[in-house]
Amino acid sequence: MKCICRKRTQSLSRTGKVITHDAGSVVEFDKCPNNFEPIEGKKASGIDFKTAEKEELLATDYDLDKLKKFIEDTFSKKAGNKGKAKTVDFLLDCRYRAVNLNDII
Repeated sequence: MKCICRKRTQSLSRTGKVITHDAGSVVEFDKCPNNFEPIEGKKASGIDFKTAEKEELLATDYDLDKLKKFIEDTFSKKAGNKGKAKTVDFLLDCRYRAVNLNDII
């Protein structure tokens, strides 16, 4: 099952190698280990468009219209019909361009 890493952590590969996973990375496991959450199946926690990173947005199955509505409601921009990858890139671009004056002052 696909799992999302929520906190930088390490795991053992099947060959016994230690692998470091950064927060936000998506990895395939038989069962999600500590610091990981499933992104598919019954126990999936769902996706938060406000904080999800590119890898999670591309790997998770969700209704693309919900993402487009989120972009329109949050950033007042129209995403159009460009497909999942370009819509995810558009969301990330909108996030990076959004300026909160309280953070600057």
